[in-house]
Amino acid sequence: MDKTGRLKMFLLDPYFLVVSAVGAALSTHLGMLVGFRLRMGTGAGLDFPVL
Repeated sequence: MDKTGRLKMFLLDPYFLVVSAVGAALSTHLGMLVGFRLRMGTGAGLDFPVL
């Protein structure tokens, strides 16, 4: 059971990190940048319990 829970987080974590990093790099205004940076923080926060 622990293995399937970690697998979902391992698949979700790169989505948050990669997509939000690309979105932050391509953001056109401050609101978009803040939103993508918050998602990037969520991805980093998900990374700690999984390891």
